[in-house]
Amino acid sequence: MFCFGITIGMDPIKQTREHLNETGWGYWQHLLHSIKQSKRLMVIAIKSIVHGIFPWWFASSGPVGIYQIYQEIRRLHHVQKLFQKYDQNREK
Repeated sequence: MFCFGITIGMDPIKQTREHLNETGWGYWQHLLHSIKQSKRLMVIAIKSIVHGIFPWWFASSGPVGIYQIYQEIRRLHHVQKLFQKYDQNREK
């Protein structure tokens, strides 16, 4: 069963191997990529909260930051496959 990006009932070691094979990355490269993207998203979230309180600060940081991340990750092979699958499911 697939739930929020997690396959329930599958061996976690096997699931990890399959995901890393799909990305073409090793464990440490994958971890560093995840940390980098998480940090960027947290900065965007904090700037968006500040912008909500002070509308003249960081007016474009949220949309531009998300767009930049999207432009980077959409080039990743495994993300392209994920987007295609998502688009197909959305059309149903």
